[in-house]
Amino acid sequence: MRVTPMVHMAISLLEFGKLELILFVKEKLIENPFLEEDLVLPFPIDVPLECDVIVRYWNGNYNFFINDKGLPNLRLKPLGDQASKEEVKLYNEAAWIIKGISKRREILERVSQKLIEVQRSYVLGISDLPLPLTIRALAKLSGFHESIVSRVTRRKRVLTPFGEISMRQLLGSGRRKETICRAILSIINNEEEAFSDEVIATCLNLQGLKISRRTVAKYRKLLGIPSYRYRG
Repeated sequence: MRVTPMVHMAISLLEFGKLELILFVKEKLIENPFLEEDLVLPFPIDVPLECDVIVRYWNGNYNFFINDKGLPNLRLKPLGDQASKEEVKLYNEAAWIIKGISKRREILERVSQKLIEVQRSYVLGISDLPLPLTIRALAKLSGFHESIVSRVTRRKRVLTPFGEISMRQLLGSGRRKETICRAILSIINNEEEAFSDEVIATCLNLQGLKISRRTVAKYRKLLGIPSYRYRG
C-alpha cells in the first residue's frame, strides 16, 4: 500500500491544535492512504477566493446555502480485516477529520442562519445599515460559545443579491457610535428637506437603532453638521 509523504505532517498537525486547525481555521486537506485518491486535493493548495455563504432572493422570499463548490466529498474506503495498528490509527485520524469538517459546516450553517435572520433588511438591500449585533449576541442566538462564533465568522464572505460582503461586516455594527454616525450621515445626505433631530431619531428607531433626540444631536455635532435650521 502506498503511504503518502504527508502522513507524518498530518499527524503532527492533528497533535497540535486539533480543533482550531480542523474546525475554524483555514482547512488543510491532508492526504491519507484511506481517503479516495481522486477526491483528495494536493497539499498545500491555493484556491480562488469565493463566498462561503450565498443568499438568494426570489418572489419576496429569500434563502441561503453554504457554498460547497470545489470542496471534495471526502469518504473512507472500508478498512480490511488484515489492517495493521498503524493503518487503523490513520483510518481513525481520517474519520476524525471528516467528522470535524462536517461539524464545522453545521456550525457555519446555524450561525449564518441566525445572522441573516437578524440582518435580513441589510442583506436584501432594504436598509443601508446593519442592526447592532455583537458576537456575544450572535453566540446566544445560535447556541454556541462566543469563541466558536468568533472563529467561524472570521474571514468568511457572503454573496448577497446586491453584492459581496464580509461576514464580519454584519457584526461590525456592534460598534454603536460608528453605526449611529453612519446612519445619521446616510439620512442627512438623502434628505430632500432638512430633518430635525427628532425626525432623524424616529427614522433610526424604525431601522432598529433605539436612540433619543439628544443622542442624535450629540453625534450630529461630533460630525460637524449644523442643525436643520441651517441646512434648509
